[in-house]
Amino acid sequence: NIYSSMALTGISGILLGFLSTLVSHLLGMKASIYDMVLISIIAGILSAIVMLLFTFIIAFLSFRKGWDPDNTTAPLITLIGDMVTLPFLFLSFLVIQGLSILAKQSLFIASLLTILIVPAIYPRKEREVYARIMRESLPILSVCGILGTVSGFVLTTRIEGFISVPGLLILIPPFLEDGGAIGSILASRLSSALHLGHLEYEKFASRSVLRLFALSHTLSIFVFSLVAVFGYASAFLLGIRTLPFPCILLASVMAGELLTLIVNLVTYYVAIRSFKIGMDPDNVTIPIITSTVDLMGSMCFVGILVLLGMV
Repeated sequence: NIYSSMALTGISGILLGFLSTLVSHLLGMKASIYDMVLISIIAGILSAIVMLLFTFIIAFLSFRKGWDPDNTTAPLITLIGDMVTLPFLFLSFLVIQGLSILAKQSLFIASLLTILIVPAIYPRKEREVYARIMRESLPILSVCGILGTVSGFVLTTRIEGFISVPGLLILIPPFLEDGGAIGSILASRLSSALHLGHLEYEKFASRSVLRLFALSHTLSIFVFSLVAVFGYASAFLLGIRTLPFPCILLASVMAGELLTLIVNLVTYYVAIRSFKIGMDPDNVTIPIITSTVDLMGSMCFVGILVLLGMV
């Protein structure tokens, strides 16, 4: 499982490198394919190492303390992922910029060979587990990578507005992270219910699922209000230009509620559909939700700001 996670990270890094290079060229920006791929791979692997460590720690602690892992593990892991990924991206950028073209090409080829060769020396049983994880997760992560790249593209369409009010940029990471956390909690609970037989394959959500939806919306009001409070406070303390607090609060809660509605529907139908066709929802639902949040969260946030005339 650990090597599968690393291999998925490496392959996803290659895909994201290609996608980010393509989008950069479409936006008229210069970008080297070797730079983008290697930065993505290195940052992804470093982040994966940290996240695997924290995943084990959080899982064991939640079990020992009697906490519900559906309510703790997924949101904490998404939080840690957001916290470590950006610093590792900057670190990877600094490392890659100091390498020669030959070194970059050699490192790129070595990464490809490692991903392709190592599974071949595994025992047969472990290869089967690896193959199943890759078969179920790789297509999903590929789609997620595309959604994440489109999310970045959406934000760049209003970059002038964000630059004129830079305090809004502070809101974006916690807004997307908390949206992903709310979706991950729901995804974990639905996955557990499906595995335990407490949830049937129903086209329309049952009352118990609707109660979970209602709880998600209630939680999102509180969470996205806090996002507005801390975002405004951070901008104020740093002396960064931002909007009046009532405007930020209104935009954050409205966009958050709209995002929660979308996430609830996507989470439910993805979990049900994946389980129905014999796929493990744990390998499918959370990656799709986090990527959906990146894309739809950006669209909801930008859309509400435009609707309210704030950018």
